Amino acid sequence: MPGFMHHAEKSFFDLRTGPDYIVLYQKNIEAVCSSDAEIRDQIRRTVIHELGHYFGMDEDQLKDV
Repeated sequence: MPGFMHHAEKSFFDLRTGPDYIVLYQKNIEAVCSSDAEIRDQIRRTVIHELGHYFGMDEDQLKDV
C-alpha cells in the first residue's frame, strides 16, 4: 500500500526518557574479566543494573534481574 509505513514493535530499549549516560570503568571491568566474552557479559549486566537503578529498583530487586 503506497504511503503506508509499518512500524516494528518497540523494544524496551526504545525509551522516551532515560539516563543521559552510564559510566563504565574499562580498567575495572577488564580487571575482573578474563576474556572478551566475559567483558561483553559484564558490560551488559552493568548497563541493565544501572538502568534498573534509574527506574527505581534497589539492590534486592536487581538480584532477580
